Amino acid sequence: MVRHLYKGTRSLSSLAVEKYMAHKDMKAQLTDPTLIESLINEQAGLNNDWYEIENYQMKTKVIETRDDGLQVYTINDQESNQKVVYYIHGGGWTFQPTEFHWHFLERLAQKTNSKVIVPLYPKHPNYNFKESYGKILPHFEAVMTSVNNSEDVTVMGDSSGGNMALGLAHHLCENKLSQPKQYILISACVDMHLDHPYIRYFEDKDKMLSVENDQILTEKWANGEPLTNPYLSPLYGNFEGVAPIHHFIGTYDVLYPDSIKFDKKLTKNNIPIDTYVYPEMQHVFPILPVLEARHARKKMYELIIKDEE
Repeated sequence: MVRHLYKGTRSLSSLAVEKYMAHKDMKAQLTDPTLIESLINEQAGLNNDWYEIENYQMKTKVIETRDDGLQVYTINDQESNQKVVYYIHGGGWTFQPTEFHWHFLERLAQKTNSKVIVPLYPKHPNYNFKESYGKILPHFEAVMTSVNNSEDVTVMGDSSGGNMALGLAHHLCENKLSQPKQYILISACVDMHLDHPYIRYFEDKDKMLSVENDQILTEKWANGEPLTNPYLSPLYGNFEGVAPIHHFIGTYDVLYPDSIKFDKKLTKNNIPIDTYVYPEMQHVFPILPVLEARHARKKMYELIIKDEE
């Protein structure tokens, strides 16, 4: 285990974003079960339609493909031997990528000159985790087959997408399939039980997520499957032989205590993991407009660009 602690002074921009979240009462709006059900049902209709990216004014080349019902966006494909980033986006297994995601991914593609592949996996309430992995796993394996060197591929994911990135890692380990170069996670959910003894303390600091809201989403996504299933809770997964894992997370994140638990478990089993801890940062802060995100993103770029020695 290598745990990296960011030691910079907290920025005004991070305080401003946090105050904005508090002013909008974002978390309170998502702790009303009736409202959550309404949002999920509304999203069900939206998720049945093909997603449109045009409104985000991407300056970099973007290609949309549809492979066996899986809609995929590819950013900055130069049809050459580029680095490849396979990015599984967050959104509570329910919502499509936000504008923050696309700006983050376009910048990532530009800074690393990588081809960024973004699969829009099937989401609940229309689908559950088994159906979604049924699309993601063969698609990723096809991507790995298409590259000259698996060391050119980095798997990334934020929040629920980070959870799925670890589910993918577990699948590769269980089936002794080729590993990518690494996994870079942002505020990944590693245990869907959300019952860590200190979780309520961190929930009070988190202006975006609440335990009750997350449990409603995870229950629907699990569709009756025990939460100890590694594809739901990677904490219980098999990571023997996994590529290095890099996890970026803030301490004002309800998922923070479980991320440290995950770090300790993998370290105990001699599995390579680096956890980058940013004090007083909110959930998925690296994709938000805060100064500390620049530091985290710069490290991510370096990890992607760096060739194995």
